[in-house]
Amino acid sequence: MSYPARVFRIAIASPSDVEEERATVVKAIQEWNDLHSADRKAVLLPLRWETHTAPTLGERPQETINREVIDHADLLIGIFWTRLGSPTGEHTSGTLEEIDHAGRAGKPVMLYFSRARVDPTSIDLDQLRALREYQSATYPQGLVENYATIVEFRDKLSRQLEMHVRKLMLAAAEGQVIDEEVDERRPLVHVEFADALVDDLLGEELSVALDRVEYEVKAIPDFQEEKKKPNSLTITVFSSSSANPNFYREYARYQAFLRSFHPLRLGAQNLGNVGVRDVLLEVSLLDGPRGTKILGSDEIPGQPSKTMNSMSTIFQFSRSSARRRTEDYHSELDVGALQPGRTVIADRTLYVTAAESGVMRLAVLIYGDRLPAPVKQVLTISVDVTTVPLKPEDLVPELATDLK
Repeated sequence: MSYPARVFRIAIASPSDVEEERATVVKAIQEWNDLHSADRKAVLLPLRWETHTAPTLGERPQETINREVIDHADLLIGIFWTRLGSPTGEHTSGTLEEIDHAGRAGKPVMLYFSRARVDPTSIDLDQLRALREYQSATYPQGLVENYATIVEFRDKLSRQLEMHVRKLMLAAAEGQVIDEEVDERRPLVHVEFADALVDDLLGEELSVALDRVEYEVKAIPDFQEEKKKPNSLTITVFSSSSANPNFYREYARYQAFLRSFHPLRLGAQNLGNVGVRDVLLEVSLLDGPRGTKILGSDEIPGQPSKTMNSMSTIFQFSRSSARRRTEDYHSELDVGALQPGRTVIADRTLYVTAAESGVMRLAVLIYGDRLPAPVKQVLTISVDVTTVPLKPEDLVPELATDLK
């Protein structure tokens, strides 16, 4: 049976090394249509240059794509792995030109960066370097995510696509984001900070103390692995690994980094009389003191290794950058279902830091299947930053004996 439906067009932009991801986006859109199209009277249409453009004589190919794909899109999804893309004559790459074209038109942009392993012999280092430089500058109107596998990409995309479609439908219906107010006919979802170790709510205001560690880097020696004397049973094994001379310095920097961040969790309460499902919290940073940053647990660097090999430089180079402009930060926390009177703490932990004392303000938009529009809250964090001078051995216990 036919039914009237509003069409939302979604452009897919990427270089040539993420064909599987492009197919995954199309499949995710088709699955959304299968599940929701009839009930919500909406249809999502994927737009790709290979299916929605025709060559035009005398016109730049990228200009054709911009006119026939990006101009007609309501939302753009950009995907990157190891390449930034080929230059267009007017821009660094076709993909970036499409993203900038959509951004200038005020259209929402979702960016995804792959962390999947890659054969180092197939990497174009110039392309990889250009991509990481672009990745470090978070796109002003974009939601930026990282993923390691196709499964993780599909899960994140499906959840975030649903969130953006709700926004598009609200905007199309000329709906406005509403502030929280009591209504017996719908759920009343309220968000507070939660204890990072115990599932207790702490209120809408939080005070945290952060250390800004200072130490003498030049006083830290190179790391030298202790050599074992061979014996008659020694078996020679060829390996590309060797001692990492910077291990002590990297470990000190790692410990100083951890002490400068404070874990942060959010919890949601349903104070109404009706249950709500698919609760999602979209967190953005409104403002904060100098050096304010928020990282997800997947962005906290791992502990340095005492050994290094030929692959380590590439993988360290691909780590997502903590440099992020305050006003560009966005994150999503999945809460799930909330029955009346129930409290659920979001599983994902965030980490906050600042270079000086002050007040951070977080905006939280609350989405749910029975909420007529997103509920908006503002949470505040009072940050007290203390400069703590330390000796290198305070950060690297092994140095206590090495420096004697």
